[in-house]
Amino acid sequence: MEDRISDFEHAVRVFEKQFNCRLCCHDYSGQLQNVPLPHYHLNVFCTRLKERRAKLTELCIGFDRDQVQRCLMEHGMRPFFKCCHCGMREAVFPVAEEEKLHGVLFAGPFHAKREGCILFSPRLPRYSAAGPLPRLDAGQEEPFLAYGMLLASSLALRIRKVPRIPGSRKEMIEAFLELNCARSAGLDELAEALSLTPARASEAVRKLFGSSFCALLREKRLEKAKLLLRNSAFTIDSVARRCGYRDGAYFHRVFRKAAGVTPLRYRLENRAGEA
Repeated sequence: MEDRISDFEHAVRVFEKQFNCRLCCHDYSGQLQNVPLPHYHLNVFCTRLKERRAKLTELCIGFDRDQVQRCLMEHGMRPFFKCCHCGMREAVFPVAEEEKLHGVLFAGPFHAKREGCILFSPRLPRYSAAGPLPRLDAGQEEPFLAYGMLLASSLALRIRKVPRIPGSRKEMIEAFLELNCARSAGLDELAEALSLTPARASEAVRKLFGSSFCALLREKRLEKAKLLLRNSAFTIDSVARRCGYRDGAYFHRVFRKAAGVTPLRYRLENRAGEA
């Protein structure tokens, strides 16, 4: 299993480098929580706009969740291009198994053009991307779509072949941390979600993860902060808030102690490319 994940991550890096884009995965069924991809758009073009206009995050989530799913249901489980409310062109690759849609891989963003796009946001004229977007030439589209569907199909095959225990306690704890790490979530809330006493919940966490709840929460926040620093254009203060730290100064101290470098230095040394 670990080898397959490693191969998938390598294939993703090759795809992103070859086509000058970024991939993210939206999970519609709960089967793709552990996919080693961002679960929201983390390219610098999207995050620059969202840094300036907070409402864009809500618009983006609604468009990619509702309209994209509807389009896939109406046109079949085939890849297509869409154009979002920020004027960015992006490919949609369905992760489907036996006609059941589990999620979507999004690849982009690219310079917008109407030719070949199936879905357009009605809010398209309201915003515009900062800076020139990468272009996907006509000659690149066929290999781009074929490679993208191979990645999506590999995820669908993984869903089919890998045994999964629905609602296991470990999965529930991981999901709780993923959903609540950006706020002041406590052990008592986790205990309520697991239908356990706080003492029993603490014991379960140590048994399953070999660590305390507080340590796991810190690790999850640090993990998300590193992801945002590497891939987004959010300011350091914005990264701190999005990852559950009370302010930028506190985040700076905690991050430097854990990572050995400041958040800014980490970003400079690990930043992904423009796309």
